[in-house]
Amino acid sequence: MTSFYYGLRARPASPGAIPAGLSFEIVDATNIPDNWFKDPLALRKDVADTRHGLMITDEPITDEHISQYELIDLNPKPKAPSSAIFISDLTVIDPETKLPVQVSIYKDLATGGVFGIDTSYVTCKMEDGDTVHSVFDGSLVLLEE
Repeated sequence: MTSFYYGLRARPASPGAIPAGLSFEIVDATNIPDNWFKDPLALRKDVADTRHGLMITDEPITDEHISQYELIDLNPKPKAPSSAIFISDLTVIDPETKLPVQVSIYKDLATGGVFGIDTSYVTCKMEDGDTVHSVFDGSLVLLEE
């Protein structure tokens, strides 16, 4: 289950101080082990962000409610996709069907790794701006010509 983290900077949790109907847990942020968080440095950015505790929820809180209740969003922000540049097309033999398959070769600029992807997938399934997951680190990669 995914958890979402919000700092109680302005006031402690109480009726009217947090969104109504929200299922949550409040903990003292100073006693939480670093391995509880995907980004343990998030809480270290400004101790005042969790002055009145850390609220952990099972669902994200809207930007409107974050602003209205003066909460601090401590959740990791999604990273922009890196780019991969096209190198060449190759034809290889599929080991199962024994038929030729055209593969497009790209260089991932973030990792420096080179990878191939079925050209028919790139030309038929992808639209401008679509991304694939890097085989090297799982991040998003934008294929460029």
